[in-house]
Amino acid sequence: MLLDMIPDMPDMIEECKMWAPKSYQEHFADSTFKDKLLAVEAYDRVPTKFRRPFEETINHLNTLILGGVAKLEEEIVNGADPALTTEHVKAISRAAQALMDCANAIIHGSNRAMAQVEIDGLLGGT
Repeated sequence: MLLDMIPDMPDMIEECKMWAPKSYQEHFADSTFKDKLLAVEAYDRVPTKFRRPFEETINHLNTLILGGVAKLEEEIVNGADPALTTEHVKAISRAAQALMDCANAIIHGSNRAMAQVEIDGLLGGT
């Protein structure tokens, strides 16, 4: 992730700020995946019991990343201790990975979304 480069290259925050969330359909439509149209069409047929927790998880991931980038930018602009910024980058990356792991599990058949207390713990750790 670009975020992981920020402690060594604080100017990478500008690249991170250019990132914007995409829907599942937008992600595949913009990809080079050979069967991207099939992936988009299949997503429209995903049962709600899988789709809802997946979309909730992705929304939490997007919130984490957007909020984390804003927080890191503020730290960089205000000249925060680089060690603190490094710790915040690590916390954001760990939380993002946990959410991506959850999304991956849903893609592969789990309908378990993270409990709100788990999400609050991840978002509070940034």
